[in-house]
Amino acid sequence: MAGHREPLPVAFRQIHVADNGFVKVKKVCELDGVEVSAAEIGRGYETATGIVEITDAVLSDKFREVNAMAAPRRSRSYPRSS
Repeated sequence: MAGHREPLPVAFRQIHVADNGFVKVKKVCELDGVEVSAAEIGRGYETATGIVEITDAVLSDKFREVNAMAAPRRSRSYPRSS
């Protein structure tokens, strides 16, 4: 009987094989070596002239533009060919 499965009561974590210590993932700025919090992390992309930061406001505006350009489409029915 395939289908529904109960979730495993186990959560896997990364460990250091030598001593079974948990492995931590720290987010560190490559320029100054300082660990950064989630609140300090943004989005951006790299160009030939540097990094361009993309803010939530810019993404929201672009999303509205894309939605405004998308015209509602009518569905069409075509007869099946035999």
